[in-house]
Amino acid sequence: SVAVIITELSKLLICFAAWALTRHGVGKAESSKFRNDIVDLLRSSLPLVIPAGLFVFQQVLVIVAASNLDAVTFEIFGQSFKIVTTAIFAAVPPQQTLAATQSPTLSVLADGVVVVAR
Repeated sequence: SVAVIITELSKLLICFAAWALTRHGVGKAESSKFRNDIVDLLRSSLPLVIPAGLFVFQQVLVIVAASNLDAVTFEIFGQSFKIVTTAIFAAVPPQQTLAATQSPTLSVLADGVVVVAR
């Protein structure tokens, strides 16, 4: 779990550095303008906190599952879990509903992953 957090923090720092360099260049920014830009960036990024936190939590679960499950079970669970969570988050945040034919299709797709992996 520490590896996941370090990885995500390093991604955050790299993205922030790239943003700062493209937005302000090297050594050219006024401190008050730079500070205001950071506040605006944080405000615009606030809606992404929940999905980002869920992603980090999912990565921690993947590491725990990889250390406690055999390879085949882990792969089956991992693929099925990704399919279902992707479908849920593709439908729920935009407040869309799945059609009557889409819901059973998800379970068939997840079952197909299980059959192919064995």
